[in-house]
Amino acid sequence: MNALFAPRDTKAALQPLPLKDCSRSLYFDRYSRPDLAKEERQQFFTDGFTAHRSAIRCASWAGTLQRMSAAVLHAQLQSRLMVNMAGGAMENAGLLLDRFGLPYIPGSAVKGCARRAALAALHEWCETNQKPGVEVTDHDNLFKAACEPFTAPAEMLASIARGFGWCEQDWRTRGEVLKGTTPKRDEDDAQFQARCEQLWRDHRSDFAWACSGTEDFAAPAPTGRSIPAQGNALGTRPQSPSSPEGAAQSPSAGWDAIRVETLSLLGSAPASGAAGGAPAVRSDDTGGRREGASANGRGARAPRLKDFAGSVSFLPAYPVDLGKTGQVEGLTLDVPELGKLELDVLTCHHREYYASTDPKAVATDTEEPVPIVFPAVAPGHVFAFALLPLRGAEELVKHARAWLKTGLGTFGLGAKTNAGYGWFRDVTEGVKKALSDVAARRAIEQQRQQDEERRKAEEAERLRKAQEIKAATANMTPDEKADYEIKDWDDNRLKNHFDRHSKLTPEQQGAVYRLLRGAKAALWQEIRKLALEGKAKERSRWGAFTSTMFAMAKQRGEKLP
Repeated sequence: MNALFAPRDTKAALQPLPLKDCSRSLYFDRYSRPDLAKEERQQFFTDGFTAHRSAIRCASWAGTLQRMSAAVLHAQLQSRLMVNMAGGAMENAGLLLDRFGLPYIPGSAVKGCARRAALAALHEWCETNQKPGVEVTDHDNLFKAACEPFTAPAEMLASIARGFGWCEQDWRTRGEVLKGTTPKRDEDDAQFQARCEQLWRDHRSDFAWACSGTEDFAAPAPTGRSIPAQGNALGTRPQSPSSPEGAAQSPSAGWDAIRVETLSLLGSAPASGAAGGAPAVRSDDTGGRREGASANGRGARAPRLKDFAGSVSFLPAYPVDLGKTGQVEGLTLDVPELGKLELDVLTCHHREYYASTDPKAVATDTEEPVPIVFPAVAPGHVFAFALLPLRGAEELVKHARAWLKTGLGTFGLGAKTNAGYGWFRDVTEGVKKALSDVAARRAIEQQRQQDEERRKAEEAERLRKAQEIKAATANMTPDEKADYEIKDWDDNRLKNHFDRHSKLTPEQQGAVYRLLRGAKAALWQEIRKLALEGKAKERSRWGAFTSTMFAMAKQRGEKLP
């Protein structure tokens, strides 16, 4: 391997090493070549695809998930995947490979995908004032499964907060975001109103965005300008800003209402347990209301919440080894070789135009296109997305799994999802069957290997005994050798040996006779009895043998027991 920018001694050590024996993760991470372009850049990636990778992590990780009883969602990559694209030294060519050279998806990316889907589903619910998938005409809504377990937006937001966690800024109201905002000197009421609206949209939290419906800024007050009020997504208009109450308040419609109800739900949750372990709400230091709060509670200061990390742990997603490539029953795409990477290309057609600082520059068709190749994970890989409950949050794991499934199929994961990259399809059922088949094949293979090892051990033992007999009988006469060979045999082996009596050598026949007349006299009595009184099959088996033994005894002038 040619490690151009490595230290001299490292370069000398790696130079004779074939690329197929080099670590693929080290190749792309430590020995990248940002100086390359065009064909040389392409060749660098092509060479790296052949570097060494190992599937050992996949097997160990699957075992780990099983021991931890994790909730696993298996999803098949429907298009190429790019994660950490901007993280490498080479432009737009970053890869996220583990130490064994296999691509994986970090848990933070998995959590972000699930959270995005959950908030998007809640936003549609609040924006349309209708639970997704409830109406007959809306039965195929992509967010139906994400919202199905909940009866109200506040209940769903509480589960989102418990599952993913929050920071104090997530609960900020419009008044807190726009605090201190005043009109500029040359700004009229409409401009001030538009600026406040834009500030709120730019700086509100994800929770506020998800719970905001149709937002309606009130007209400016005639006696003085204040922070504009917002309309109510649930259909209730705020008080007229022309009144003192309306001018002093800044209700945030759907967000305010859902926020207060959600905080109430979170405040009633125990410190730990089935509710997800969300910390109880603690009141602020003053225990009072925000300045300007009305007696009816609108605009009242909400209790402060401690920052909370969430009750669901999202683990890294690793590719699954299905034991085969190509078509797998239950999967939509052919399964590629585990860890396969492919080259993709992005072509810039107007490089000079984009690099120009001239405001009058024009993009013409005379510029030469500049293709930029980069690596991507091949489609067809199956990834295992695992979730673990923290602080007894088993129910939240079910919700998080549904949100993750929605996010993977609706928004995708990684870079360039808007261009069609990083999309997944749930194939959990198909993978279960495939993994079951893999386990069965591995069990058969393991049994075959055990049988083969046993056969080899028996053959080795036979050869050892043969060598032992050969060494022990080296100085013996033929009759002594024959006696030594069968002296330690058990009765069953001797009986099988007696069945071949007519094919034995004279020395072996003599050894049988001497054994039955001496050490195995009891076996001779048993065989003689079977030859006289046994069943027809036994008499047929031993009749000729006993006659032979008697003949040998008569020839020698001896008697058998």
